[in-house]
Amino acid sequence: MKPEKIAGVIFLLSVGVASAADFYFTRGPKTLEEGQSYSRDWENIINWSMTSPTTANELYNVSPWDRLPTSSDRVYFKDNARFNGPTDLASSGIVKISTPVYASYIFHGGGFSTPGITALTEDASINLTVDASNKSSYNSGIGNVVIDNNQWDENFVISANINISGGTSGIATIYNSSARSNGSTDEKDKKNMVFSEGYTITMLPNEEGKSNLLYIYNANARSLNGQACRTGDIIINSKIVTSNYVRLMGDGTAVDGYTPGVIRFSGSQSHEIGNVNGFILASGIVVETGMTNGAQLCDKNVQITNGSTLRLLASDQLTDKCGLQFKTPRTSDPTLMGGTFEMNGFSERIGTLTFYGDQATQVNGTIDFGENSIEQVFRAEGMSVGGGQMIKEGSYLYILNYVLGEDHIYFDIKLSDSNKDMFVFEGYEDGYELSETFIDSLNTWEYSLVAIPEPSIFASVLGIIAISAVCLRRRR
Repeated sequence: MKPEKIAGVIFLLSVGVASAADFYFTRGPKTLEEGQSYSRDWENIINWSMTSPTTANELYNVSPWDRLPTSSDRVYFKDNARFNGPTDLASSGIVKISTPVYASYIFHGGGFSTPGITALTEDASINLTVDASNKSSYNSGIGNVVIDNNQWDENFVISANINISGGTSGIATIYNSSARSNGSTDEKDKKNMVFSEGYTITMLPNEEGKSNLLYIYNANARSLNGQACRTGDIIINSKIVTSNYVRLMGDGTAVDGYTPGVIRFSGSQSHEIGNVNGFILASGIVVETGMTNGAQLCDKNVQITNGSTLRLLASDQLTDKCGLQFKTPRTSDPTLMGGTFEMNGFSERIGTLTFYGDQATQVNGTIDFGENSIEQVFRAEGMSVGGGQMIKEGSYLYILNYVLGEDHIYFDIKLSDSNKDMFVFEGYEDGYELSETFIDSLNTWEYSLVAIPEPSIFASVLGIIAISAVCLRRRR
């Protein structure tokens, strides 16, 4: 971010800090005063009300206000906050911004609210700054809510830079609670939250120079009262910039009929994550990565915990130095230890594959090659087992859907016996053993399987060797 941009943000965050108020984006006043005109612009003051319309019959701004939302104010796009202007404006439904705008909390929900916020130009100074210092009672359980999507009729698309700031250290949360609780499995009932290509999600430092934590949290069954539902996805095409790490969270609660959404990365710019922890996958979240144009998800570490899954949608999604870590959650449930790395028909080269424990328990990890007929390669610099009080003897690396001769597992160093003892190839438990072969052309070690000869075959081979030895002696 340019210095002048940061200075402008800090200045504007310091003004207009009257007592926090709730602002509702509505359909404008019933009648226009001289010189006024309808628009979907955030900066058009006639669009804002201090009172939420309660019925669909309230076709106008029920409580006009004399200022725009500032960094201390909460902004709501809710039921019946529709637009009573020209049809060409109403049909788009997009709230447009042309100058930097601010709020402490954005709630997007209801059947007829705006499907997005977009910058009018590609100017990098066009941005939405959300101050994460102001806690919201709506979602106080996981920290300070920044952006919450509860839309049921449209995807919520943000095409603007998101600058997340905070006067005090806290947690900034992007939260998608969009779901249908009628048990439908129809794809159209799954409403997504989309951050558009070409923009950034930037964590700004607080007054002490410390950055807030960024949580990206998908809907959970508990917040939906355990009802069968389909949850939307969070799709991130924007670039994330932070000096801290990013926690990606889902839900570990099993509810019959509950179909959780995923967090999907598909932008064309690599993320800039300053903290060595990188991305932390927690609470059973499924994260998909299909970055394009050579961009990669992370160059630090990706931690998979609590039964979470990292799924490839393309090859080369992590840098060659990015570590992949299977880590224990802070729970005694052994079924949630570690998680799964789904190759999904693609190949990946990483730094160190690590099994790490915060407590005295086993850590199981899974590499799933997927059900396909595609040659795939998993390659790592090395394999590490340690940290905390972990009992490595109880830990396993499960290899799923591995096809002998088609899929490949490489390590750039020769693994220790204790590392090799952790390998479990599903479907090859009987009649095979782990093999270790140095591949000169790649300067790496391949870990595969070889069939164990049947006893009768083994005896025949020994017999042939013995007969050959006798014949050799006779010739001499």
